[in-house]
Amino acid sequence: MRFRPSKTLRLTALTGALAMATTAGLVGTAVPASAAAGKDGECDSGELCLYLWEDYGTPIFDLYWDDSNFGDDTFPGTDSLADNNTRSYWNNDIYYWRVYDGYDYTGEMLSCIAPGAYANFPSSAWDRASSAQWSSTPC
Repeated sequence: MRFRPSKTLRLTALTGALAMATTAGLVGTAVPASAAAGKDGECDSGELCLYLWEDYGTPIFDLYWDDSNFGDDTFPGTDSLADNNTRSYWNNDIYYWRVYDGYDYTGEMLSCIAPGAYANFPSSAWDRASSAQWSSTPC
């Protein structure tokens, strides 16, 4: 698994701040979350956001890291499975994201989504996404 330096550094900084707060006896004091977590139903900066409906209809399945198998994921706050159940996207990240119809980044690549891009998947790709992987390599 490759690490994303920008995301790894933000997470390391957050962990370090929490350790310093604990050492200083500030246990229970809130430390602001500066790193997006993904899979919380919010389309935060640094995430690929996949929508249940076309035209960005909620709920949202948001990814900060690669996900090789949507089969064990649901749209947050619902019982709707993310696997084979998305129709639109927004790449709110600086990296490219490749979305596949098979687990483990196999099968047909349904889309290679450039940073900042948002659209409906073509109707032929509706409800087929099963895995997604980020890349620094352009489409």
